[in-house]
Amino acid sequence: MVDWPKEVHDRLPLYVKTIRDWKENADLMLGVYGDTKWDDYSVQVGPPGKGPELDKVINGLLAEGGGGPGFRESSELVAYFSNEHIETPNAISPTLIIIGDEAFYDSVDPAQVQKVFGDTIQGPINSVELWKQLGQRFDIFHLRKEYTLSPARNDKIQAQWEEAIGPQNVIPVYNKERFEVIDVALGILAKKWGCESDFLKNL
Repeated sequence: MVDWPKEVHDRLPLYVKTIRDWKENADLMLGVYGDTKWDDYSVQVGPPGKGPELDKVINGLLAEGGGGPGFRESSELVAYFSNEHIETPNAISPTLIIIGDEAFYDSVDPAQVQKVFGDTIQGPINSVELWKQLGQRFDIFHLRKEYTLSPARNDKIQAQWEEAIGPQNVIPVYNKERFEVIDVALGILAKKWGCESDFLKNL
């Protein structure tokens, strides 16, 4: 995503601080993902935290930027991890926000699950169905950057994400005048939590 990972990374402390101002007891998990076929650390997720302990997580995230020749990344493994390894027994309407520009692979590969997570699954899992299953637990939003390497692919990428999480939850982010991805992510939570006035004041 060119310079987007660094820009997002640089603004994560502001993101955490703003959320703590709104809900000091909110647990946050931060991570980064890439393409398991090409990257060494394709899914990185830190432990949940509420404040200063997240600084260590932020500083430990590495956006490799390797990728591959295709137009897909391993965000389906993010869905797998979230579904199998994130427990939310006390959460009310938890939110998952994912940022990217590419499609996900059509199925979850058992060999990749074993390599990345050490889990054993019996066979491939349909990725769209997995996202839909995860959507029963989380409000999922995809902040989508235009895929500039091959603009002709954009409609296909958009359609796949819309099928998986719903058209209303796939939000285009352009960043033409300012880097507003974190603003959009905060706006989603502000709307859910009734903090719109403070959000607009901060903007």
